[in-house]
Amino acid sequence: MNDLPVMDRFMKTPAFAPRYFYWLKRLADTAFAPAQLNAVLDQVLQGYVPQATIDTMKAFNSNQVASVLAQIPLELTVPLNLPIQNGYPRVTSATIPLHGTANAIDTRRILVNGVATPWSAWQGAWTNTSVTLNPGINRVLVQALGEQDVEVGRMSVDIWYDDGSVTSVGGVIAASSGRVSSPSSGFLVR
Repeated sequence: MNDLPVMDRFMKTPAFAPRYFYWLKRLADTAFAPAQLNAVLDQVLQGYVPQATIDTMKAFNSNQVASVLAQIPLELTVPLNLPIQNGYPRVTSATIPLHGTANAIDTRRILVNGVATPWSAWQGAWTNTSVTLNPGINRVLVQALGEQDVEVGRMSVDIWYDDGSVTSVGGVIAASSGRVSSPSSGFLVR
């Protein structure tokens, strides 16, 4: 495509890319589905072409279909490469970058915590270079929106922003009708 800049630009437009992926997936699931095409190859070529050649054609088609489908993102993802501490991904910065993929056929835009995020329709990928966090545990919501802003995917991730501050809590916990858990199981007062 790089040899034809006009075609390269056309294939990557947000209006065209989802339709292109739709038709690739549809053809891979129907006319080129191995079960479908294998039957056609057997019906049309058996008796005229050696079975080894037919088997090679079937294998080629199966590999091509798998390769095409592997290149079409179909799920909303938010991969986190953060260290885990006390069960949570932990950061020490108030802003972090997040990225991921979304369904390249259905998604038209991405929101991270309600904020529009750069979306590449032809790559099926999104990137937000500056997600703001508050001290403590943050639930970050990522939404994939389709045509007419209908939600087509939703995922949330919990991220612990440790700003290093510690708050001492003192006083007496009065007896109540609830229970107080031990430090080993976490504090819970009811």
